[in-house]
Amino acid sequence: MPLTNLADQDALQPFLGGVAYTVPADVYLAFSQTTPTRAKGAGAPWNFTEPAAQAQLTTALASGTAYTALAVSALDQAVTSGDSILLTSGANTQTYVASAAAAAGATSISVTSLAANFSYPIGTLVQDIITAPGYGRVAVPNNTTNWVAAASQPASGWAVANGAALSFAQSTGAWGTETYYGIFDSAGGGNLILFDKLVAETGTVATATGTSPITSIATTALTIAVANGATVNLVSAGNLQQFTASAAAAVGATVIDVISQVPDFDFPVGALVYAPNPLTIAASTTPSFATGAILFVLD
Repeated sequence: MPLTNLADQDALQPFLGGVAYTVPADVYLAFSQTTPTRAKGAGAPWNFTEPAAQAQLTTALASGTAYTALAVSALDQAVTSGDSILLTSGANTQTYVASAAAAAGATSISVTSLAANFSYPIGTLVQDIITAPGYGRVAVPNNTTNWVAAASQPASGWAVANGAALSFAQSTGAWGTETYYGIFDSAGGGNLILFDKLVAETGTVATATGTSPITSIATTALTIAVANGATVNLVSAGNLQQFTASAAAAVGATVIDVISQVPDFDFPVGALVYAPNPLTIAASTTPSFATGAILFVLD
């Protein structure tokens, strides 16, 4: 589970330099269709490509004033001319129509002239609702009810899981295929804090691992293929450990070869095996994560 470089900096500066960090009251769960990076770059920041373009107003709108352009934080993906651009501030919403294309990284969206129905402040959420109808980040109060220390910690590092089920809004159109999820400090735009691959159960352990170095995991027939280099999670009674596949394993295989590692727990027969699993979201779907399904391991 990588922290972004920015999050690393925020974590280190209070201890070395005395620079205070303000913890966000809410954090926001999001999907990405590309592999994120720890460093923030031009274009789509952190290469985190959400199903729908997300940004925030950087210049406020005055109620009753007509606008032909919206000043926004850098778009995480392109907007197409004709797309519906939704503004949301509290209970107030308004939809503009993009009058020209805007590239990823752009800080302005040209829109068909329309008077604002509310004084939308800086920080108002701006979404392209055509690319993925119904998509929006999930606001999660940042507390020890929603984020809990894993029942069993890895031999090195620290693991945190979601302490309550988390659900996205129901999709009103297809969102495409998601491969990663991440945590932001804002409902739109903002900063990516950390990210990880989407995973799903692919089988169970068929032979206990023991606690000596292992180079393979015996499993029931896999239901999801495992790629060479993929992260394989073993979970049992709150115990979690991550291994790295050293070779590909096809659907139906009963062995996953892994880079030699010492299990920090004797994972028994029946322990769950998780592997990366892209999620294709169709219309009328409510993507959700059961309690404990999101697990961030910091090493």
